[in-house]
Amino acid sequence: MRLKLDDLRQITARGEWKALAASVAATDTAVLRREDFETYWIEAGHQIREQVDDDRALIRLLRKMLPPYSGPGLDLYRGENVNRWRAGRLGLAWTLDVETARMFGRGLNAFYGGGVLLRARFEAPAILSAPSEHSRYLDEGQFTVDPFAGTGMVVIEVYPEVT
Repeated sequence: MRLKLDDLRQITARGEWKALAASVAATDTAVLRREDFETYWIEAGHQIREQVDDDRALIRLLRKMLPPYSGPGLDLYRGENVNRWRAGRLGLAWTLDVETARMFGRGLNAFYGGGVLLRARFEAPAILSAPSEHSRYLDEGQFTVDPFAGTGMVVIEVYPEVT
């Protein structure tokens, strides 16, 4: 049986992503429909990450469930929360578009302490997946990356806290 988009939403509602990530990691058989997972990752990746509560386990899940990236290494941008930046808990969604990253750094990721605009180099093996159809529809151009593998990371801008 392959889980569909509505099933993924129910897994989130029940708080079962940690168990599902462990289950998927232990098997070679995908239990999730790749197309549905790819869409849901864009919609609710933050909730999946929170429930898995282990970025390395999450990266293993994403490597199995997202279409693999096959392009060159890239310089990518991310608008990140300053507290997550300081704690080394960087998000996995990065973009080629500095304005999109700036929007997140000034907006959603600037609550609770402020935000930063980051730039880093990700070689091809560190890029888990290219932007999905849903991400392109939202005009975000989200590459999913292994944030532990970025090099030359710099803070380009710092933003005040959004209240």
